[in-house]
Amino acid sequence: MRLKDIAYEIGITRQELRKELLTLNFGIDSTAKEVPDGIAQGIIRVLANKYKDRKKAQVKREETRRKAQELEDLEKEASVEVVEKNDDQESVVKGTERIEISSAERERRHAPVIFRSMQNIQVRKQSFAAEKKKQEEEKQKQRDERKRKEEEEDRERNSKAKDLRPVSSDEENKKWTGRRKQRGAGAFPVMRKIEVGGNNERRKKKKKGGPQEHVQRSGKRFHTRAFDDGEANAASFAEAKLQRELEDEMFKASQAKKQAKNLKQKTHEETLVKKDGVIEISAAISIKEFSDKAGIGVSKLVSLLMKNGILATINTEIDYDTWVLLSDDLDIQLKKTEASHSFEDILEGDLTKLMQDDDENLVTRAPVVVVMGHVDHGKTSILDFYRNATVVDGEAGGITQHIGAYQIRKKGRDISFIDTPGHEAFTSMRARGAKITDIAILVVAADDGVKAQTKEAYNHAKEAGVPIIVALNKVDKENADLDRVKGELMGLGMVPEEYGGDIMVVPVSAKEGTGMDDLLDSILLQADVLELKANPDRLAIATVVESRLDKSQGPVATVIVNTGTLRVKDVILAGSGIGTVRTITDSSKKRVTELTPSGVGTITGFAEVPPVGHIVQVLKTEKEARARAQQFVDLKSQEDGGGSGGMSEILSRIKSGKMQNLKVVLKADSQGSIEAIKEMLAKIQHDEVGVKIIHSAVGAVTESDIMMASAAEGIVVGFHVMIPQQTRLLSEKESVEIRLYDVIYHLLEELRHILSGMLVADEIDVEQGRAVVRAIFMSSKKKQIIGVRVESGKIVKKGMAHIERNGDILAKVQISNIKSFEKDVNEVKAVNECGIEFPRKMDVLEGDIIVCMTTEIIEKTLD
Repeated sequence: MRLKDIAYEIGITRQELRKELLTLNFGIDSTAKEVPDGIAQGIIRVLANKYKDRKKAQVKREETRRKAQELEDLEKEASVEVVEKNDDQESVVKGTERIEISSAERERRHAPVIFRSMQNIQVRKQSFAAEKKKQEEEKQKQRDERKRKEEEEDRERNSKAKDLRPVSSDEENKKWTGRRKQRGAGAFPVMRKIEVGGNNERRKKKKKGGPQEHVQRSGKRFHTRAFDDGEANAASFAEAKLQRELEDEMFKASQAKKQAKNLKQKTHEETLVKKDGVIEISAAISIKEFSDKAGIGVSKLVSLLMKNGILATINTEIDYDTWVLLSDDLDIQLKKTEASHSFEDILEGDLTKLMQDDDENLVTRAPVVVVMGHVDHGKTSILDFYRNATVVDGEAGGITQHIGAYQIRKKGRDISFIDTPGHEAFTSMRARGAKITDIAILVVAADDGVKAQTKEAYNHAKEAGVPIIVALNKVDKENADLDRVKGELMGLGMVPEEYGGDIMVVPVSAKEGTGMDDLLDSILLQADVLELKANPDRLAIATVVESRLDKSQGPVATVIVNTGTLRVKDVILAGSGIGTVRTITDSSKKRVTELTPSGVGTITGFAEVPPVGHIVQVLKTEKEARARAQQFVDLKSQEDGGGSGGMSEILSRIKSGKMQNLKVVLKADSQGSIEAIKEMLAKIQHDEVGVKIIHSAVGAVTESDIMMASAAEGIVVGFHVMIPQQTRLLSEKESVEIRLYDVIYHLLEELRHILSGMLVADEIDVEQGRAVVRAIFMSSKKKQIIGVRVESGKIVKKGMAHIERNGDILAKVQISNIKSFEKDVNEVKAVNECGIEFPRKMDVLEGDIIVCMTTEIIEKTLD
């Protein structure tokens, strides 16, 4: 497609289109005359919206020209113009007369018209005549206005000429060589417009006549005005001088503008100071940004890029590898800045990986503590004591309805607490891979002991690998029995330190305040052992612990910053929702501008309510955030739900080496059934696979069981139990497999079958045959054909050929094709000759041995 056609489609000139091509990254030279059709359509789509107003004006002008042409054609059909002149062919026309011709004459001159409807022609004539009259009136107004301005200019020019000295004929002839010499001292007419044409007779009459009359010829008027010789010279000189002065001023203005632009660029480059040391740049950076970072002029960078075959402008983005190649010429050292966390890491949610950083960038951070335990054992009351609040009184039935995140200060150090409704929110976070806590406080009532949710909370913390501190609450009650509760804890596998274990047990009373300082000291001691650190100078990563939709503020989320520093106006991404941080409120409900690692606060600015447990990521630009959000949407649409997956997905993960044990949540109708199933599963022993029961309990399958299995990427096994409808819907949403059995041997048989599928099959190489190279028919970079004689076994198509020479294997290459008597075959057996084709040129000589090998897969079993 030609360049001018592209410019026409957009509605701009070719010069404007060439300027736009310099800024567009289509790989088209601005001097090109033609562009491939595909790229041309892309250029039109990009620029059409920018110049849509110009295009509309262009279409409107074309429509106006078309109507005018139709009007002119219709006038030619309907009338003829006759002009009368003097007998002596004078240039003065006395009048113009428009005469209507007869119908017979019209039919004779325009034969095709007779086929038209005379009535339609009459209507169109009237319409066009009215429009023509209107246009003539507008033109007459414009002519009158132009005439008035010209007369004013003449008067102004003559007034200026009075002060100028007359110029002699000799001087005038020297200055204006194109002017005809004057004859005598008579008046010389100076005309603003001169009618060109006519014969010599008319020119002589004009010279003799003095001032000319107003002339009308064929509807056109030309005004002339005669001056005496002095006025003519003065006016001519004044007009020429004014014209020269105007041109000089325009030239000086353009030069001054150009010099100012060059001076501005030169001044900017002179102020640049070349940076010392290592310069950090991102994966791709524009020439302007690199110039500012490195302190090197843009012109020098563009020149260096051109020497290396790269045509670029000031806004062109150059990748990091190219800058590294140019760094030697620029005498600088470059370092690639840490990119934003990869999308895979964010989606996986492993905060341990996301928080990794160089040791020199790490500083000590506050511990994040989650408080868990059985309902009404005093979790929130402990936090109330530290916060000096009465949240318990404000919640329905004194039971925590929402997650709360708070931060307190002890001995000059901060501690961040998370209060959860039981442990379900913690399970939900684990299901999304967000291990946000460093320490778990397991609250157990000294008068009630270990309960079902206590055991389940312990299993969650253990599965997450979080250190546990047991807070024995309500020790102020008369029926508190600490020894009995410690014995129950040991039954779960939590051995207190006083009994030789590693579990810290702290007796406390949230009501009386007994042991509350000891509990904080235990938390700080455990934090010192863990050596918790983070980098406050990187882009922040935070985790949502609570979210809601506020009527006045919109989506609001309570977050804990895992690493980096979260600031107001940061671009954030949570799942597929992006936003900009508008406000940050800390745990004491004070407005702040930033949150440091382990900081707790409420932020606004999300486009949508982020789910609890999702990771909030800070990105450099909104463009990058939108790209990440689209990645998330695309991946979710492919996974169609994105849970832990069914059994087929679990087996695929097992075979890829990501899982070696089948994790099971076991529910049965009695404790005896649970013990029997565990005993039978313990008999399944294999070096590579096994069954790991992460939780077992008596009763129906609950939503908590589904979330735990989803978090562990396992399955739920039920024996003689029921599944509520709500639980079944949650299992479908989280893509968790539930298997129910009535016979214990069926359960055992199916689990053995699953474990057999977990075993990785063995792959062995089997020799199929040997052949001797007899000739080399063709060799090129893309393929090689050799002639061989099969000595033993067979040569198989797609088999792996080992090229041997003097007992050494020189190379391995796949056999892409086999020909026997000019036919393609799949195999050739011994004592036959054939041609073998390799996909590339190999180092093969006559006499070499070709050994054909194939790979066989041997499945394993538990037996």
